[in-house]
Amino acid sequence: MTKKTIRNLLLILILFFFSDAVAQNTHEVNIIIKDTLIKGRDYPYATKVNIEINVINFQNTVFLYYFHNPVSSLGGYGLSYILEDKNHNRIQIRPDFYSILYKDPTSEPKCMSTGFYVNSKQKIIRKNVPGRKSNDYDLAKYEVISSKQNDAVYLMLSWYHKDLPKGEYYLYLTYSFNPKPQYQLKYIVNDSRTFKGNIVSNKVKLIVE
Repeated sequence: MTKKTIRNLLLILILFFFSDAVAQNTHEVNIIIKDTLIKGRDYPYATKVNIEINVINFQNTVFLYYFHNPVSSLGGYGLSYILEDKNHNRIQIRPDFYSILYKDPTSEPKCMSTGFYVNSKQKIIRKNVPGRKSNDYDLAKYEVISSKQNDAVYLMLSWYHKDLPKGEYYLYLTYSFNPKPQYQLKYIVNDSRTFKGNIVSNKVKLIVE
């Protein structure tokens, strides 16, 4: 193999890895929990968490998709919370949660889907989402319009981890959006404002009284 061929191969590899990194993400985004101590609320109420989202070298609006609020503990795509015991071992969600989440509401019209919301009293409620709005609900697009943006999210702690024994716990937030090449919504993937990658927040103490 000639030196010229080797140089060409190295150039191709460099270009490949550079283009892949650019395609994956052009933003560095952090989520910071502002509360130093959080008190978990009982069922069926949500637990409020104050957060700051900051974007390093902010230049333009950043889109976070699947940023559902109230926040589940299912992991995978989008925003999720993780709960740990005092020894930092992860606590699994209640085993009967899926039967609640996927309960078939036979009385609902076929054009309806079900979404989770938090009302003015921080109570978690299920509401029908009309067909034309269900896509927006599923995508849960969140816009970051400044380098530092403060907001609040509401954890479905009393649903996913109902009847937790009293004591001290730890929790943190994770966010993930790593679409595969065959991801059907190309306009999302190809939009330079879409964040693609993973975020892990700081860990804070949770008290269950």
